[in-house]
Amino acid sequence: MENKKIAIITWHAYNNYGGVLQAYALRQAVSKLGIDNVDTINYKSDPPKVFRKIRFKDLATKFLVRNNKVKNLVQQNSSKFDNFREHNFTYTKRCENATELFLLNDEYDKFICGSDQIWAPTVFNENYFLSFVSDDSKKISYAPSMGLPVIDNKYIKEQIKKLISKFDSISIREEQGKNLIKDFTDKEIEVVLDPTLLLNKEEWNEKFKLEENNNDYIVFYCLGGKNKHYKIAKEIAKILNKRLIIIPGNIFDYRREEVQNVSPEEFLKLIYNASLVITDSFHGTIFSINFNVPFITLKRFKDNKLSQNSRIYNILKKVKLENRLYNDNIKDFMENININFNECNKIIEEERKKSFDFLNNAISKDNKNLGNKTITNICSGCGMCAAVCPTKCITIKLNENGFYSYEIDKERCIGCNKCKKVCGQLSTQINEIKEMKLYSAYSLNEDVLKHSSSGGIAYEISYYGVQNKIPIIGCIYNLELNRAEHIIVTKEEDLLKLSGSKYLQSYTVDAFKEILKLKQAIVIGTPCQISSIDRYLKSIGRRNDFILVDLICHGVPSYNLWEKYISKYKELDDVKFRDKKYGWRTMTMSINSQYHKNENKDLFYDLFRTQVVYNKSCYECKYRAKTNADIRIGDYWGQKFKKEKNGISMVIINTLNGQKLIDKLINDNKIKADKQPIEDYFKAQQTINDSMPLLYNQIIAELKDEKTSLKEISKKYCKKELRQNKIKKIIYRIYSTIKGR
Repeated sequence: MENKKIAIITWHAYNNYGGVLQAYALRQAVSKLGIDNVDTINYKSDPPKVFRKIRFKDLATKFLVRNNKVKNLVQQNSSKFDNFREHNFTYTKRCENATELFLLNDEYDKFICGSDQIWAPTVFNENYFLSFVSDDSKKISYAPSMGLPVIDNKYIKEQIKKLISKFDSISIREEQGKNLIKDFTDKEIEVVLDPTLLLNKEEWNEKFKLEENNNDYIVFYCLGGKNKHYKIAKEIAKILNKRLIIIPGNIFDYRREEVQNVSPEEFLKLIYNASLVITDSFHGTIFSINFNVPFITLKRFKDNKLSQNSRIYNILKKVKLENRLYNDNIKDFMENININFNECNKIIEEERKKSFDFLNNAISKDNKNLGNKTITNICSGCGMCAAVCPTKCITIKLNENGFYSYEIDKERCIGCNKCKKVCGQLSTQINEIKEMKLYSAYSLNEDVLKHSSSGGIAYEISYYGVQNKIPIIGCIYNLELNRAEHIIVTKEEDLLKLSGSKYLQSYTVDAFKEILKLKQAIVIGTPCQISSIDRYLKSIGRRNDFILVDLICHGVPSYNLWEKYISKYKELDDVKFRDKKYGWRTMTMSINSQYHKNENKDLFYDLFRTQVVYNKSCYECKYRAKTNADIRIGDYWGQKFKKEKNGISMVIINTLNGQKLIDKLINDNKIKADKQPIEDYFKAQQTINDSMPLLYNQIIAELKDEKTSLKEISKKYCKKELRQNKIKKIIYRIYSTIKGR
């Protein structure tokens, strides 16, 4: 097996001792099987968007992080974690999103997901179920935890069922987790040890030189931040006349005088040499067991359907140490402070062998090389694959969720891979915007400004094109088909069709096929669309013959939202997503000349602004702060032009051809443009992906349901979010004002 390459996806990047050490231990365990090439996938996910009330604890945490003393301690702690990772991990290339994970398929023989609570329904992320791996026979799960005793949401449950059914080898960390998923698959499910237990006490000591003579102290390591737990530790330390050392498990620990800001190695050393460990942490408990250190485990959660206590109950029961769970009686524990670990050690050794057997067998299995014909795992529906397909086996259709995506007729596919060569989702060469020039600009034609969403720059670029007999490929709203679509424009009188925003995913295939025939053109579209065209033109050596313009884009909502929204109209005569009747900065929807005054009172904008019904690719977008266009344009938001009523465009220049075109428009008195600092882009625009809602599939399902009204959906998922965002801003403003005095 020494020639196999293994990639592990787990929680390795958060500054949590248990998370980092289990990631390290799993890598070491796989290496012990004789495999030299074991990499951790360099991926860090953001938590999903959840809909809940503002909690005082969350706000207190944010405020505390702003405290200079606490901030410095946190930064010091973060540096220690970074140093540990740098010296103890080997990584894949950085993967920012699901499509970059997908590109790892050809580099590794097997993929392992695990351990920690990466399968917890409360933080569901399909990447941790190896959804990006195209060959199911390469998938192995090692000791992931579900975290909770139940999977409450039927939509998340269905997703998990679908994902787990594709695994070739399945193991899980707790018996409770096995019971949750045993009905999801007919494959055998093994219960295995947490990776930290795969390395014994001697191996941890040998690697990190843990043993010291001084053990005259008690370690307190709690993640819950409960003051009553701290008081228990103080009382026990006083009874035993021992020094109390706090390993920071939460932000509130940094306020306490006993805290020690330790690295992962120092964390191990403190536990290894402690006379007693008091913890509510799973890994605090695990390391105490593995190092044979007396410990007391406190309950971090109330025992309800949201409790994560089951993982601790499971391991204590397995090693027959249930009596180490604190029962609110300090006296009981003082009388039984020492533990006989003999039986516990025998059990761990037996379980360790079983766990290694599972891991070894799973990795040793031959891959089936299923030949899955997949272009990309996250399709943006740009349509360029269908445009270049020589056998026309690729079609772009609206899927059931209301998004354009590709379908392949596998019988007609000849495996030429032309589709992959033009797919913008697979692009790895993308230019950083921070290195580019930025302008504020607007059209000097008042009529153009009136019909444009912002400063009219797209119109002026298009006008330049038709005047010079260069075809324009841009987006219109098709009133007959009720969709956005790209068309070719060659006449001045048709240019106004392209004006204005269309906050929908556009159908592109017919127009993009024409690119294959054109000698030159100006193409305007979203960054993912433009990137695919860029890849195609570069592949045929024609990139400099075209001007590509991409739009600052937040994402595209489901057509199921749009169909629900317009269902009250018998027919549409006119649609304007951004009418300037009430000014440029007020996003006003106009349908059949009926004005929906602003986005704060509009159901379409409720869901659009809260970013809860976007295409999956929009939550994994790689173009927020990058572009392959010649020019990027959009609204110039921010304070600088707050009083401007007619519209100002933000213009970013990426190439010499883009600069020449903007200079030409300036010199011909078509536009007014002023150089601005590139930092304005990062202050005013969205440069980081918004998190996909935890209940995304549920929201999408309700959009498809004819019985569920938009008003109900908005009230359920948007109103609270919008209201609480306002409350947060007010609270932070008050806090900042008080702090500034």
